[in-house]
Amino acid sequence: METLPECPEWLTEPAKLEWQRVLPELAKAGRLATLDRAALAAYCQCFAHWQAAEQFLAEHGSVVVLRNDKGEVKGAVPAPQHTIACKMLDKMRAFAVELGLTPAARKRLGKGSKADTKANPLASLRVVRNQATP
Repeated sequence: METLPECPEWLTEPAKLEWQRVLPELAKAGRLATLDRAALAAYCQCFAHWQAAEQFLAEHGSVVVLRNDKGEVKGAVPAPQHTIACKMLDKMRAFAVELGLTPAARKRLGKGSKADTKANPLASLRVVRNQATP
């Protein structure tokens, strides 16, 4: 059995929590090797950045109001955290596919989980085509 990768010390605390959440599931599914450490670390760090950006947006809103020296409103722009959140989601999605963290990726790997089947009760049904009888 392959040794599981250790969580990098340099990950932020939220990234380490995501590592602890995901690692056991990947190990149980047999889809993790020590070579996957960098990809898993990158996924977890992207998760942490995404989470921080979303928390900022929830607290402060998605628009930054621009004011002049007198405090008058001069305009508004999207908060940079919105761009960060979108970019991190894209990166997370790419790593999630590589690591088999999505239902579609697990299906492609031929290792769908019981949770995937429970979420879609029709997943276990086979399609039967109508055939004319002689």
